[in-house]
Amino acid sequence: MDENQYSIKLSTDIKFLKGVGPRRGLILNQNGIYTIEDIIRYYPRKYLDRTNIKKIVDLIVGEQIVTVATVMSFSIKNTRKGKYFHLIVSDGTATLNCMWFHGVSWIMEKFKVGDHLALFGKIEFNKGFRIIHPEFDILDDEDNPINTGCIVPIYPTTLKLKNSGLDSRGLRKLIINSLKQVENQIK
Repeated sequence: MDENQYSIKLSTDIKFLKGVGPRRGLILNQNGIYTIEDIIRYYPRKYLDRTNIKKIVDLIVGEQIVTVATVMSFSIKNTRKGKYFHLIVSDGTATLNCMWFHGVSWIMEKFKVGDHLALFGKIEFNKGFRIIHPEFDILDDEDNPINTGCIVPIYPTTLKLKNSGLDSRGLRKLIINSLKQVENQIK
């Protein structure tokens, strides 16, 4: 069989892109994305500058930053209004507290002590530096983080897209994958 018979083209149905399939394909179709070319032409609504990577010791209150650190500990804390997830990270210069008040059961399964993270958010100070609901990438040696150290596109999304794992981050992954598949076809 010809190897090119299974190659992805700009006109290929979106459901055939790795990570999509029939269910996600239908949801993408409902949002005007039918082909590989359509996903490539799904333009961001804005961009975030994540090139400002800083050491924790150099953080400034009110600043939007990216820092790379290691998970030291985590726990679930109770308050009068409910519970929150508390993560403590360090880069060797200082520690940073990260807190999530929503999605506690989802977020607590994401981390383990020793994980190497890239964290993005706005710096606050309350008994130490902290970020409330930081965005994050869990880093490993082979990983090329798509949300760290670069200008990050933010794509328009809907509740149906988000519920199928296609929030802005998921769409970025699909678009990067699409571009890799058809890069020799784009002039």
